[in-house]
Amino acid sequence: VVIMGRVRSEDGAKLTPHSVALEGDRGVSSGRVGVVGVEGLTEFSLFPGKLVAMRGVNIDGRKFHVSKIFNLPRRVGRMRVGDGSKEDHFTIMVASGPFTTSDSDDHKPLLDFLDVVTKMQPSLTIFIGPLVEKATSGKTYADSAKFWTSHIINTISDITEVVFVPSQRDLFHHPVYPQPPYNIPGSTKVHFVSNPATIIVNDKIKIGVSSTDILFHLVATEISRSATKKSDRIGRLVSHILNQGSFYPLYPPDKSVNLDLLSSEDHGRIPPDVDLVLLPSNLQHFIKDVAGHICINPGRIVKGKSGGTYARILVDEDRSCVAEIIKI
Repeated sequence: VVIMGRVRSEDGAKLTPHSVALEGDRGVSSGRVGVVGVEGLTEFSLFPGKLVAMRGVNIDGRKFHVSKIFNLPRRVGRMRVGDGSKEDHFTIMVASGPFTTSDSDDHKPLLDFLDVVTKMQPSLTIFIGPLVEKATSGKTYADSAKFWTSHIINTISDITEVVFVPSQRDLFHHPVYPQPPYNIPGSTKVHFVSNPATIIVNDKIKIGVSSTDILFHLVATEISRSATKKSDRIGRLVSHILNQGSFYPLYPPDKSVNLDLLSSEDHGRIPPDVDLVLLPSNLQHFIKDVAGHICINPGRIVKGKSGGTYARILVDEDRSCVAEIIKI
């Protein structure tokens, strides 16, 4: 017998290998929940909200004993890791907030990054929120946001296109995910996009970005078993996000995330043909080729009381890519 549904915990508490349940579709099974047993499996990777199919038997009518788990089809991308030998690159620089140190409202790491952008002159610069987690002295949260966006725009918009992505941690902005763009006027070279967002570059390269730390939340909730000792957990978590087709597939969401489930169905999807995926996280920064999708955690431009890291990405017309994480 094969059953399909969404993974959840049987008792609503933290998911464990002994509390796995499957919630059915409301239209087909009225949302009924069935307890499933994964004890006999040598490999699995599950988290609350994951959509799966399971083959097995229900001998006693109380628990469905799983013999095989079927995941959603693997999404294969079109990007590949290049060697940087070509001279005609499209250059992208990515910085993720917070942009002030933890012990003050000092924006020195942001100012240092703007100096680097001025020197490197990339084609596109992406600022991922939170832009304002605390107000600049003597200013409201909204005034602080307007001040720093204006400063960024006035400093670099003549030499690079600029994109701003909001965050739920922004104290001046709508806190429900998915989020609308900042309520600040843009221009032909300055773009305020939603969170999450898909950005199309040169009518060809698709960049998916979300400022909500889904990787950190999945690390805390995923359960897995592997037949091999070595397992690329981060690569596996990124694969979950890609294959589930959602920037935030975890359900119920982390307590820090105000999730609008209906809006997420419309505005939280990852295009199947996405090329670059930007997933800033408090986890260790990384660059990974996941089945033809280049996935990057640029780290934070500020780490505690000092500067952190940003990403620099070179993309060629043939969809080859070279990326590096650089300390500010």
